[in-house]
Amino acid sequence: MRLKIKFLIGIIILYSSIISVHAASISTAIAGGDTVEVGGEITLTFSFVTDEPIRQLDAKLSFDSDLLEIVGDHLSLNGLNVTLSDSGDITVTSAAAMDGSVSFMQVTLRAKEAFAIGNSASITLSEISVILEQSENIISGSSSGKTITAEAKKSDNNYLKNLYTNAGSIDFDRDNFQYSLTVDHSVDRIRIVAIKEDPDATVKEDAMYDLRVYKNIINIVVTAQNGSKRTYTINVIRKDSLGNTSNLPSNTELKSLAVEGYPLAFSPSVLQYRLTVGNIVDNVLITALAADDRSSVIIDNVSLLQLGENRIQVTVVAPNGQSRIYTIFVVRSLDAPQVTLSELKDIVFLTTATTIPVILQDDYILTAEMLDKVRKASKILDIQKSDDQGRLLYRWTIDGRSLTAKNDLDLRLRLNYSQMRNLDDLFGESRYWNVYLVHQGEIPVGTIVKVYIGGIFPDLSTLNLYHASLETEALQLNSQSVRMDGGYVEFEVLSGGEYILSDAFIRQDHPLDMVLIGSLIVIFMLIVALSALLFSRRPSKMYKQV
Repeated sequence: MRLKIKFLIGIIILYSSIISVHAASISTAIAGGDTVEVGGEITLTFSFVTDEPIRQLDAKLSFDSDLLEIVGDHLSLNGLNVTLSDSGDITVTSAAAMDGSVSFMQVTLRAKEAFAIGNSASITLSEISVILEQSENIISGSSSGKTITAEAKKSDNNYLKNLYTNAGSIDFDRDNFQYSLTVDHSVDRIRIVAIKEDPDATVKEDAMYDLRVYKNIINIVVTAQNGSKRTYTINVIRKDSLGNTSNLPSNTELKSLAVEGYPLAFSPSVLQYRLTVGNIVDNVLITALAADDRSSVIIDNVSLLQLGENRIQVTVVAPNGQSRIYTIFVVRSLDAPQVTLSELKDIVFLTTATTIPVILQDDYILTAEMLDKVRKASKILDIQKSDDQGRLLYRWTIDGRSLTAKNDLDLRLRLNYSQMRNLDDLFGESRYWNVYLVHQGEIPVGTIVKVYIGGIFPDLSTLNLYHASLETEALQLNSQSVRMDGGYVEFEVLSGGEYILSDAFIRQDHPLDMVLIGSLIVIFMLIVALSALLFSRRPSKMYKQV
């Protein structure tokens, strides 16, 4: 009897194990540079990845306050409400449920003087806990960390310590950048010695210059270790054979002014110009010719273009010392240039922008090698395919900051194309539309697809998104909140294959559901059989005849 009971209990346990419980998971990441100059700043981006919607995230930000300090306030990202206390406690909330891969905060840190060169400091995001949106359960998540190494700060000292000539003395002052010196007509060459303040700076320290009659503009350019430049100018006036230094030309106009590769509508009377260059352009070549070839032309501030507006000055100095300044405002774009897939490799590490727009033409394969470069550069790809009239057909949004995929990604989409044979039977009279992703297999986490499906459904309507299984001819409901907006729908994809959009709700019995129902029936029958067996073994009552 005991053996039978143990056998029945074993069967019950075996069938009960079919029912599995899916546990929600949460992980975090810290993105940003790995080095910082002593006294410099570094900006880090904090993110989390969750496979179930959450209502709130709590965490602890820790770092060595003797080496690093937070500069200014933190920056909340993606419309989230993020609080960061002085003790490092973080709380992230949102009016809507948060799921998928989400960047929630940026923090800028400054390296203190105690952060010695070559030493490292750790930054950790720990004590992760979230409140699930549906069950309101609280679960813990995985911590993350980042190590930053201090490097030597490059000197910006581009001053001279002294400046003198062999043809006369000048009253040198390190903060005075313009000097004038008059020499006799017999002096046709001059030696200029420049002594730099910083040994790591560079300058033409000892040089001979030929002198022409009247004005000679000699520029002494000092380049600091970090590449910044400073120019000291000596105007050497050589007298003519009669000893005159005046009666010199006063023409301060330019004859021509050009920026290589960019149109410039030049006019000698127009003193200001403006042009825009791409984000990856960090320098421009400017050429200028004076109207009077005895005038000197000085071009300043062209060594390195900063993001945004840069002021470049072209100074024309006439032989009599009068001058005129032409200004070119060069605006370096904050946005990355639009490229094809084949051109992407050339700019992914050059652009300072986070998002890179990519247009699809003849090539549709985003290689694993390129995906790895996008990941290392922490870029976001905005990949678009348009028709001949320029209307957007579909768009891929791939966040490289959370990439883990190691395979090529086929970016082709086929609209209203299906390999399912029973769709008409499943949907009946209901409207539906197919989006077929040619790529088979895993797609990077956080990838968003935006597709134009026209006027099949009313604008602003909410649609159901199904993923089709060709093996079982079944549909899996992925989302019930896909929004129709201006003929476009936008949704996250985790794998390739066929997706169906419809305003109808289709319920299909999943194989696991059938197993669950069968298991419950078997368990019930075993309990009934066990009860009957137990009651059949009880002794009968004895009745006495009176």
